[in-house]
Amino acid sequence: MVTIRRWILAVALGCFAAGMVTGTLLGSYGVAAAEPFQELGYVEDLGTRYQLTSAQRHSIQLVLQNDRAEESSIRASLEWEQLPPSLQGRLLSLRNKTRERIRVLLDPDQRERFDRDSQPTAGVGDRGAPAPLVPR
Repeated sequence: MVTIRRWILAVALGCFAAGMVTGTLLGSYGVAAAEPFQELGYVEDLGTRYQLTSAQRHSIQLVLQNDRAEESSIRASLEWEQLPPSLQGRLLSLRNKTRERIRVLLDPDQRERFDRDSQPTAGVGDRGAPAPLVPR
């Protein structure tokens, strides 16, 4: 009788532990996986719009992954106007570097259209927020 109780307790604890691990892994995967899907959509949109080669698409995807990682380490969930000027400057610098990295991968015609399509958005005063590289 004691053996059956121990067995039931062990199975219950094992199921609980497995549920905790699965919930933790799936929860963190769900949060982290949302943005790469947006990046893939953006890369596909650029690929269609600018007739990118598969190598260009792959390179742009790597640039965007790097941008996302760096941007996440810089910003919190604040509105552009709420960010201190030093953080606005860092974000603008990051966006400019990312745009330049993408531009290098494009041919002249693609580059011209990309430049036209990626103008900053209007903001408060004459300091507009940077145009998002990945649609949100």
